[in-house]
Amino acid sequence: TVLDKKKEARDQAKKLGADEVYESLPGSISPGSFSACFDFVSVQATFDLCQKYVEPKGVIVPVGLGAPKLSFDLGDLALREIRVLGSFWGTTNDLDEVLQLVSEGKVKPVVQSAKLKESPEYIEKLRKNAYEGRVVFNP
Repeated sequence: TVLDKKKEARDQAKKLGADEVYESLPGSISPGSFSACFDFVSVQATFDLCQKYVEPKGVIVPVGLGAPKLSFDLGDLALREIRVLGSFWGTTNDLDEVLQLVSEGKVKPVVQSAKLKESPEYIEKLRKNAYEGRVVFNP
């Protein structure tokens, strides 16, 4: 299940095989419905959604660095035995596994190439959330 405000991101998730894609969670999905929540934004609002919708004994993985600090309901985390796992770089073994999946065609990175002189244009796209994946700049 993917939740994203950007239509392009939702379209990409669907294209990559997501079963359910939403702009906002429908009322039919109740709190505690997910075993894991990967928060690729990691601001207070998205973390709060994760805490609300992850099931007891579930895991929240803040991946994005949207906010330098987040607060959470420690009592809720403790009572429902929810784990919060930090993840940003991964291990060298993780990297080896990911590269193997890419080489086998099981993971398809979303990467654009652009000239270095075009970087201001891409920085503006970043500010407007009008980009997909990653950009590699070439001289």
